[in-house]
Amino acid sequence: MRGGNLGGIEVTDLDGKGPYIYNVNHLHMHGPSEHRIDGVQYDLEIHIVHELFDGPNWKNYKDTLAVVGILFKEDSYSHPFIEKLRPMDFGMIDEINFYELFETLDLS
Repeated sequence: MRGGNLGGIEVTDLDGKGPYIYNVNHLHMHGPSEHRIDGVQYDLEIHIVHELFDGPNWKNYKDTLAVVGILFKEDSYSHPFIEKLRPMDFGMIDEINFYELFETLDLS
């Protein structure tokens, strides 16, 4: 997925510098996941790749990319968000609204 205004993130680095503004450049998926948590590999991992756009002395800042990873596990219930990703054929995705994913999560 590329093109258009895909959103972005605002972060402060570990030294407290920032905020740095990163715009989404693209997203891609790995199945199974590329990363593990506590040794557990998940069924799907989405990487949202952001490119540095603005911030204090941003043109000389070394961390020009920021990647947000989201891990998924297979379940008997298929979330409508996953259906939009079409992970079975990795087809082109016209539009994704991540709010549709996060609004259903119980983060308490």
